[in-house]
Amino acid sequence: MKTKIHNISAQRGLMILGSSAVTVSLFLAVPVFAANWYDVVKEDRVVTVTATGSIESVNEHNIGVPPSDSWRLRLDTLVEEGTRVRKGQPVFTIESSSQQRDLDELEGRLQVMLSQVEASKEKNLQDIESEKLNRANLESDSIKASRKADVPAGTVPGIEYKKLVEQKRLANTLFQRALIRQTMSERSRELQKASLDREIERVERNLEQRKKEMASFIVRSPIDGLAIVGVDWEGQKLESGGRVGPGWPVVTVVDDKNILVRGTVHEQWAAKLAVGQRAIVETDALVGSKLMGRVATVGNTVRRKSQRSPTMVLDFTVEFDEDYSHVLDLNMNVHVTIEVDTLVDAIAVPKDALVYRQGKPGVITQQAWTPVELGSSASEGYFIVLDGLEVGQRVKL
Repeated sequence: MKTKIHNISAQRGLMILGSSAVTVSLFLAVPVFAANWYDVVKEDRVVTVTATGSIESVNEHNIGVPPSDSWRLRLDTLVEEGTRVRKGQPVFTIESSSQQRDLDELEGRLQVMLSQVEASKEKNLQDIESEKLNRANLESDSIKASRKADVPAGTVPGIEYKKLVEQKRLANTLFQRALIRQTMSERSRELQKASLDREIERVERNLEQRKKEMASFIVRSPIDGLAIVGVDWEGQKLESGGRVGPGWPVVTVVDDKNILVRGTVHEQWAAKLAVGQRAIVETDALVGSKLMGRVATVGNTVRRKSQRSPTMVLDFTVEFDEDYSHVLDLNMNVHVTIEVDTLVDAIAVPKDALVYRQGKPGVITQQAWTPVELGSSASEGYFIVLDGLEVGQRVKL
């Protein structure tokens, strides 16, 4: 940067005016200060955009109450605010006494049903053997009766013959009915077994669901980080014993070792911002420190800064070149300077050289106040001058 600063000594004025007592007295009545001047030159200037932002975590997880049939659940245990947790460590648990009672009831019902299945098997085996023996006897009676009745009609007296025929018909009928009962009994047993199997399957499904629900009531952190406790319906921090519903956010775990800057710029700079641009991050907590990074993401569209503000802004994030998590805290406010362009052979003046009159910018040259047309802000506190100054002029600081 070709900046020339000149000090004009007031003693020089004293020496020149020293020959006249009147002049000297007048001179002494007016305060005299040393003036700093800046030589106007053309240089390549980096155009910067200033913005505000805050330190946030790259990776954070909101952990809510797991799904449940109950709409009002009680927090049994809850991690303390700001606790550093490890991946897999429990962060809160849900009181589960009612679910445990349901679980015990379902397990008891399942055991009863399984016992019914075994008893039904034994009974079915006995019924099958009994029916098989009965059918064998009826079949034997049917065969005997048929054999007796299959003699010539004249061999046996008429009345006796009719008795044999009737006995044959009755024996065959009983045997056929036994065969039909066998089919009906087999179908009945199949239906009873299918019904019991469906009921067992339903109870097992409910039991498995209850077990999963019980397991989900011990909620663990998915990452390493800091635990931030959520709030209840009234905006108060949640505590052990508090009531929550399914899906309600209970704990947020943030990875404070992997941080970035999330900020916004005014919409007039939206078209200038691009991924990869150099960024300088400063904070009041680290006076004089400049933390380097690059623009990581840029929003697709502008938005209102807030519901009550008409100002339109564009979101962006900055990722650091190095790990600054040991000096930067989450939610810390920062100032961001983004290098969006480089102007070749541009004229720029320091911010301290600008003098506004009637709302218009200007500078004090060796002749007088001179209005100037300003362009973008440049790096290190300089402003680009589009018109009003020429190379070689000097402006007062």
